[in-house]
Amino acid sequence: MAVGKRNVELHSVGDRVTLLESDMLGGLPADSLFDFVVSNPPYVSLPEYDELAVDVKEFEPKLALVGGETGTELIETLIRQAADHLRGGGSLILEISPMVEDRVRQLISAGGSFEPARTVADLSGLARVVTARRLA
Repeated sequence: MAVGKRNVELHSVGDRVTLLESDMLGGLPADSLFDFVVSNPPYVSLPEYDELAVDVKEFEPKLALVGGETGTELIETLIRQAADHLRGGGSLILEISPMVEDRVRQLISAGGSFEPARTVADLSGLARVVTARRLA
């Protein structure tokens, strides 16, 4: 939160940005609506974690990397929460692993609250970000 506050001050956007701290979107008042939900959630599956390079495992805590057995459990929760807290036309933007792209797109589609998801590739051409707009 301290980094966010410094950035808001540095860029003089305090009149347009509200910072909130929560466990994903859980516990926010029902009337909290946003134009964007942007997240880099844990998205590594437990089996994938075992295969990660040692320098990655030593640099990041396991909690910041592993999103559950399949890697999408936390993302699934966030998609449901975002549907409740995004304004119509608002965007959900998630950093993902290429290994979970199809599942993330399925989760977004299954909820019925979003337009079809788009995938953005990273500089290596790998699926890295999934975006979806909240239906009006």
